[in-house]
Amino acid sequence: MGVGITERAIKIIPFSGAEGGWREWSAKFLARARLHGYIEALQGTLMVTPEDKPQPTQMK
Repeated sequence: MGVGITERAIKIIPFSGAEGGWREWSAKFLARARLHGYIEALQGTLMVTPEDKPQPTQMK
């Protein structure tokens, strides 16, 4: 592997679709969302306003 190149793995939390697996899957999914900082978006408590939009940058 070259200098400055990194690898990242995407971890998928499998869900069988069975009603009995929902509780365990949802707990894991919400824990990862909390860890990675997007729990508010999932819960609907994050309000995005036009001022929060990043401004486009000019190419040099």
